[in-house]
Amino acid sequence: MKSRSVQFHKPILAFVLTLILLWGGMILSTLIPNTALQNHMEETAASYEGKLPFERDSSGRWNTTVDNYADTIWINIAWNMGNKHPILASLDTGYYKVASGGVVKGLIDTVNENKTANTDYIQYWHGSAMLIRFFHLFTSVTGIKWISFAVICAFLVLTCYMLLRRGHPIIAVALIVSLVAVKFWHVATSLEYLPSFVLCFIFCPIFLWAERNKASLLTSLAAVAGTAVAFFDFLTTETIVILVPLMLILTVRDAEGRLGAIDRNRGWVFKLLFWFGFTYVATFFAKWALVSLATGENRFSEAFELAGVRINGDYNVKTNEFFSKFPALAAVFANFSALLGATERIDTARVLIALAIVLLPILAVFCFFRKKILPKPLLRLLLYPAFLVLIRYLVLNNHSYLHAFFTYRALMVPIFVLLIALTASIDTMKFKARKHRK
Repeated sequence: MKSRSVQFHKPILAFVLTLILLWGGMILSTLIPNTALQNHMEETAASYEGKLPFERDSSGRWNTTVDNYADTIWINIAWNMGNKHPILASLDTGYYKVASGGVVKGLIDTVNENKTANTDYIQYWHGSAMLIRFFHLFTSVTGIKWISFAVICAFLVLTCYMLLRRGHPIIAVALIVSLVAVKFWHVATSLEYLPSFVLCFIFCPIFLWAERNKASLLTSLAAVAGTAVAFFDFLTTETIVILVPLMLILTVRDAEGRLGAIDRNRGWVFKLLFWFGFTYVATFFAKWALVSLATGENRFSEAFELAGVRINGDYNVKTNEFFSKFPALAAVFANFSALLGATERIDTARVLIALAIVLLPILAVFCFFRKKILPKPLLRLLLYPAFLVLIRYLVLNNHSYLHAFFTYRALMVPIFVLLIALTASIDTMKFKARKHRK
């Protein structure tokens, strides 16, 4: 009983310490005077002048969308964090908005004329605003984007190096191909896209090290990951922060003959997912509770209302008659359409292609794994992370539908599973052929 109690408290302690550390960093960032940020902030604000809130490249494809709207709000929040008492500024977050000129004009005015926030935006922690303030001491938004992308690439290289050193080139290739499929280099175009990818690839080598050297740390790491992504992310592709490391652990253990039966693994897989999800949600509740205490007002109702908009919303699916009747499904297929380079929110032809691709691993399992040959426990376990991405689209259907141009990137998880399923099919066919020849 004592051992179980200790194990239960470890991820709770990891959550509390992580949140205190991150919030402390946010408070420290508010102590930086805006005058120290002025030059680089003016350069940043000027770089958005004349830009549309959402921009695509000349191809017009949905998955090339650059989200200037979210970025300018984020930078606006970061600037206005320097205009209040440090603790209040770290919690009661908001930005300056003008009636005409949009969020770009609001950013330019708040930086150049020191206009104070007039629009609340308290439902998120906006942790990246802390980094925006720190980085603006020596660079503009362009530098922040490329530094962040360099961090992603560096930890991706480290992850692949660890996989190759352990003799798993197929897993490394599957990871890279899944990233290419979601145009991962495009995350460098927008501040909003970066945090979940940065965190994901920071945690990948850490999880890979822990699963072999200190497996007892995995639940605490899951708690830290859930806390960190809730703190830094803007509700984009948060699921990849736990699902990609989890998939790597499962495939590595299977390749090294350490996976075992599905019943042996299901418990710890669910445990990691539980602690990630629990701390993710708890981080939001902590923000709402703390901002209510700091302002003396109940901010939960406002937060719940905004959360409800992201779950149900009031959007209309006008693509065709079928999706207008089943709007939750529209969120899934809008993300499939973005993945395949559609130029409209839902492209029927691309939806059919996506469905055909999804059916491939199902067909492979039916044809080659019916007799419980080698890889079946792995594939059954990998179905959990693959389906969790789709469940996320269904739960946050309004948000996933409207923002499919970036939420689609979480599909790298089922793509990775698809690739592992196909390689397992090839290995099984070779196994059968060798057995038949003998």
